[in-house]
Amino acid sequence: VPVGALGVYGAVGRPDEPARPLASRNLEQERGGPPKSVLAAIDKLKQQLAETPDDPQGWAILGQAYIKMNRNPEAVDALRRATALAKGDTELLGLFGETLVEGNDGTVPEEARVAFDGVLAKDPKDARARFFVALARYQAGDRRDALDRWRALLAESPANASWVPVVRDQIREAAVALDLDPAAVTPEPLPPTEALAAAAPAPQQQQPPSQMSAEDRDQMVRGMVDSLAAKLAADPSDVNGWLTLARSYGVLGEREKALEAVRNAKQRAPDRPDVLVAYASAVLQGLPRSDPPAPMPEEATAALRQALAADATNRDALWLLGLDAVTVGRKAEAMEYWTRLIAQFTPSDPEYALLKTRLESLKAGS
Repeated sequence: VPVGALGVYGAVGRPDEPARPLASRNLEQERGGPPKSVLAAIDKLKQQLAETPDDPQGWAILGQAYIKMNRNPEAVDALRRATALAKGDTELLGLFGETLVEGNDGTVPEEARVAFDGVLAKDPKDARARFFVALARYQAGDRRDALDRWRALLAESPANASWVPVVRDQIREAAVALDLDPAAVTPEPLPPTEALAAAAPAPQQQQPPSQMSAEDRDQMVRGMVDSLAAKLAADPSDVNGWLTLARSYGVLGEREKALEAVRNAKQRAPDRPDVLVAYASAVLQGLPRSDPPAPMPEEATAALRQALAADATNRDALWLLGLDAVTVGRKAEAMEYWTRLIAQFTPSDPEYALLKTRLESLKAGS
């Protein structure tokens, strides 16, 4: 009974429903959180697990229920128990690792890395584990290895796989960090597969990328982007969808469309720091390169300052505002931004060395 109740909640529960004032809520028909029957089932399942703690299925279901309720620490504890008991379950091990990453603000902790390595030991093609192992390498400072891993993953992924846009973004970020041309190092994915065709229609001919013309590949990519654009036209409230569309247009080199997409995100979430930074970045990417660098336009710096006001530790805003201050000769202001930024890194981080060099140059008057 507890397992059944939690299974139903996992499928139809709505813990993400926005909170409402108590006076406006019908407590008898409340759907914004777990029903009392589900909470009772959780308590019952916990009692059963106290009596039979060697039940991996029970711990797995409890962990997934906690994920649905946004209770990450309890989810991690339950999934840790489940993976210890079900050592051969790679799906469960991958879910455990991903839950650890989510609870660590996107940084891959050592326990998660070990979990993903365990998945790859049994299934070297597991996309989730491959992505996060590469992310761990990137966060550890080995950007070249991370780039190579993400490139291999993208080249072996169907074009309509849900993780493809995220992998493209990571390849672009790693390439820029390594001073490489993102377009030159980003491989083409495999043709879409029917199993993943919900996101975008598959092309009529399932040709290998090597046999597809440049026009066919371009049409395939644009078909997926157009599909996302159509979904956003039907539901423009999806802020994260607009950001994804902006990144996709950026990869295609369509800067004006990227700016328009992120402008739509900004209209719907004007105070979100990540949206404001994305908006400023889109504005900057649309500018021609100049030597020496030109000052940033006011609309970009205004968005960055607003992002920093909402999140005083926003690394992108601190870095870019520091660059702009250097460009216009405000060295003291640049030092203030970058001093705040370097405090977020340790001496072993590659970013720390870069910032230290920049700060020392500013102190020396150069």
